[in-house]
Order: sequence, then structure tokens, then C-alpha cells
Amino acid sequence: MSGLLAAGLPLVDAMASVKGAAGFYVYADACDRLRDELARGSSLQAALSAADLFSPVVLQMCAVGEESGALDQLLAKVAQRQQVWHTFRDLERRAKDPTRCHLL
Repeated sequence: MSGLLAAGLPLVDAMASVKGAAGFYVYADACDRLRDELARGSSLQAALSAADLFSPVVLQMCAVGEESGALDQLLAKVAQRQQVWHTFRDLERRAKDPTRCHLL
């Protein structure tokens, strides 16, 4: 989404594009609700908060991005943070399961 915003796509339109890449129906459904909230004039942070799917850190970073005018940059940082978190979580799971250690 950060790339779409950096390219100048409006937030509501970017949310519609992100839905197809969500990869998990819960997030795809949330994209519809988020897009509707954004179209009604809600901030991204408020819409994400109402979805109840995102951590307080993600919500705060979105708020800072909106307030500073650097939402695309902050969303890129959020994506990077989430990717690192998921990588560590996957490594932790593999370490706890000796049958999966060969995959490291």
C-alpha cells in the first residue's frame, strides 16, 4: 500500500487494490470495511482501530504518518516491521519443533 500511496493513488483507491493482495479472507473483508470508513472521511488510524485487527504500534505509526504527511513512508516501515516479526515467529516455531529444524 505504501507504494500505491507514494505513486499518488488516493487512500480509498489504494485500499481497494490492497484487498486483492490481502491473502487472508479476514483481512480482505476488513479492506472493504476500511475502504467504506475512509470514503466517509474517517482517518486511516480510526478505521484500522475500528477493525480491531491491528496492534497499537501499527495504529500509532499510521496516526503519525497521517499527521506528518508521510503516510507512505510510515506504512513502508510498518510492512517491514511486520515482515521481521513474522520471520522471527516462524523461526521460533521451527526451533520448537525438531522435525522442522532441517528447514532452517
